[in-house]
Amino acid sequence: MRISIALATYNGAKYLPEQLDSFLVQSRLPDELVVCDDNSGDNTIALLKNFSKTSPFEVRIIRNTTNLGYTQNFAKAISLCSGDVIFLSDQDDVWFNNKIERVTTLFETTPNCWVVVHDARVVDEHLSWSGVTKLQQIRLGYGSRGSLVTGALTALRRDYIPIVLPIPPGIVGHDHWIHGLCSIFEGRRIVCEECLQVIRRHFENTSEWVVNSRNRIGKLDVFLRQFQTTPAVDYSDRIIINEGMQNRLAQITKILDRPSDIAAAIGENNRLKSERYALERRQRLAVSGLLARHYLAFSMLLRGDYEYFNGLRSFMRDIVRMG
Repeated sequence: MRISIALATYNGAKYLPEQLDSFLVQSRLPDELVVCDDNSGDNTIALLKNFSKTSPFEVRIIRNTTNLGYTQNFAKAISLCSGDVIFLSDQDDVWFNNKIERVTTLFETTPNCWVVVHDARVVDEHLSWSGVTKLQQIRLGYGSRGSLVTGALTALRRDYIPIVLPIPPGIVGHDHWIHGLCSIFEGRRIVCEECLQVIRRHFENTSEWVVNSRNRIGKLDVFLRQFQTTPAVDYSDRIIINEGMQNRLAQITKILDRPSDIAAAIGENNRLKSERYALERRQRLAVSGLLARHYLAFSMLLRGDYEYFNGLRSFMRDIVRMG
């Protein structure tokens, strides 16, 4: 298999050298590194150019003239890769030296798999580890491993690119789009429970998801975090994802070759239509007066609409909304 790394950078000079060095010590070296830089203002490009001069594999550096944002920057990097397997890389992590070899083996032994995601140690900016891993935190907080969708821990097969790209405008998070689509189809996604890298947590990280904490969490932490956040009044981000998913499933049904995949796409499209109705009702609820809000909340509860949110917890949040 030909191996590509899709690296998205933006003002990453502080931590980038350690990540690049970790590529060099892989037991199975990549065939190419494709870097899309989102118009950095520091010396990220200079570091990349110096690295490319001595790298044992091809390094292609593409600098965006305008800022695309991390979602579309990753999509661009993926689209420019030529490998049979494409590893996604953040600019501030460090890979273990067996990562490429281990993940590639999973693709080789599981030909129907489109996406592999693996576990990682959660460390601080100095790479100090408190003992927790990303998958462990997800299990402690949510009880299952299904929420492990981190882009930096993801690799995808080239066969999946026509399905996942382009990422529709307005989608925030390439990782949720990649895993959300793949999870629709049985046997197309593998969760590897081995830690194959570290995820560096520092004040410049964009995600504040509770499972990214370096301290051990539990279901109570997830529950408290949900109630500490202000209830949403705008669900347009989820509506954009829903619409994007429906459109993409309608398009790819024509290119899917397994009957089970076609059936899954049709079934998911039906589910998405119901979810869209629930999202629109909850958006109306969020801006309604007290009596109308309570009526809509109980109506949604009876219809089962809260299954598309956080169940009874979302219902209770709607009942006690202020305003």
